[in-house]
Amino acid sequence: MKRFLILIPLFLFFVNSSPSNDMGISLETNYRNYRPGQSIKINIKLKQAAYLYLLTLQSDGNLNLLYPNEDEQDNMIFNEEIRIPDDAKDYEFLAGEAIGRDTIIAIASRNRIKKLHKAKYWVKPVYRGMNQNSSIWLKKITKKLPPEQWVSADVNIFISKDGTTETTATQTKKESKIITANTSENSAKETEKPNAEFLQNEVMRGFFKLPNSVRSVGNKRGYFSIHKDLDLNTYKLKITPYITNQNDFCEYSVVSFTNPKKVSATYGTIEVVPGECNLKEASADQKEFWKKITNFYLQYQFKKSGSLKGNVWLTGGDTKYNQKMTKPEVKDDFKFLE
Repeated sequence: MKRFLILIPLFLFFVNSSPSNDMGISLETNYRNYRPGQSIKINIKLKQAAYLYLLTLQSDGNLNLLYPNEDEQDNMIFNEEIRIPDDAKDYEFLAGEAIGRDTIIAIASRNRIKKLHKAKYWVKPVYRGMNQNSSIWLKKITKKLPPEQWVSADVNIFISKDGTTETTATQTKKESKIITANTSENSAKETEKPNAEFLQNEVMRGFFKLPNSVRSVGNKRGYFSIHKDLDLNTYKLKITPYITNQNDFCEYSVVSFTNPKKVSATYGTIEVVPGECNLKEASADQKEFWKKITNFYLQYQFKKSGSLKGNVWLTGGDTKYNQKMTKPEVKDDFKFLE
């Protein structure tokens, strides 16, 4: 059963470092309350171009760097509004396991903050043992910046078992580290689903990473869906390689599939035969790549949580691409998976 939460806007915090400072920043998150493992989206508004930094001061006292990160190292932002991570990215921010209040902080600076560009902070806290009611960490980070050259804003979020309770008490010693999907294969239950409901006759869907050679700006992953042709009583696989171009797609006929057993090491597969591609907006190189793909199949497996994981295999000539699935999802009445 699908459950969709109504987005609850948070109060926006707008801070100026001094009356003469013409910089400005505000932020909001997609929810105020989160369950452990739930995806966090952060919307940012900047008054002018600046280096953007996102951190989280967590209930366990750890100050972690969210942005820039391993996936997005260039943090000079020219847009007035931006969402991090946006829907086209391969990584996520996931709420940690520690129950309590976390504070998400945004810093916009005209100058680079060298400390926050060190790769070691992608995997370890910037500071430990910080008091949530103290701003000493902010003074340390910005001590070499002129006051008129930076501005900050923050917002509180609350993590609880049911995703509805607001509490400041830490009820576990586990670190509440907000992490990215790419750096935590064993983290957390994947509670987020692709945003829309299943389309009519659609029975399975998900995202997959595109091979590096055919990625484009803002497009690191494609979308796949399997739907039933009611007239012919057959299944077809539809691939949308570039999510920003919804009208560009390839379609293949499903010729066979095998059933995975639930909660086991058994994999299922879906095999297809070459089909037609309608890629009007793709580049010549991208069109040539998909034209050469002669075999496409999905390999999937049930996890202990009951959700699916898997890989997408593409074969063109002697070249094989094994690409990871992201958030595969199956309609409740898709009988062949039983």
